[in-house]
Amino acid sequence: MNTVIDRIHLDHRNTEQLLRIIEQETDHFDTGEFTNLPLLADLMHYFVNYPDLYHHPLEDQIFALLKRKAPALAGKVDQLYSEHVSMGEASESLQELVTELQGNAVTPRNRIVKAFRDYLRQYREHIDKEEKELIPAAAKALDNSDWIQLEKQFATNADPLFGQILQRQYQTLYKVIMAEAGK
Repeated sequence: MNTVIDRIHLDHRNTEQLLRIIEQETDHFDTGEFTNLPLLADLMHYFVNYPDLYHHPLEDQIFALLKRKAPALAGKVDQLYSEHVSMGEASESLQELVTELQGNAVTPRNRIVKAFRDYLRQYREHIDKEEKELIPAAAKALDNSDWIQLEKQFATNADPLFGQILQRQYQTLYKVIMAEAGK
């Protein structure tokens, strides 16, 4: 397997870990239990600043090549491009919502829960489509020179949470992830 595809798969697994934590905090909020808003703020900051700025652009480049080499998949590729945009907007919106909640804004509980549940569903469905349809298609359609070019182009995009160097902002989130993994 090539390193670009390995990286995409790893990002998807890491994203699922984070989505589970968002889901747990959403469940807490829904039932009126203590909700760790600083943790949710860190999560949404991460989603705005890694997947939307690094992971999705890498996928977009892969899918642009795929679209050229397998034109029959153009509709599916265009749909995923559109989802990347809407997911980025949703990430920013939820980040703003959490910031408002931390500032004691009064927002109906059901609106917040619905926004997070919709986000979780959309993200999971999106990853599922990529993993089952387009990543395997790209693995078949793209040649070695395509993968080498993609690797060069995106080699410096280090994940600030799961990469070799943990950024200070994500230390608390990393501890939560490690605690979850130890269960």
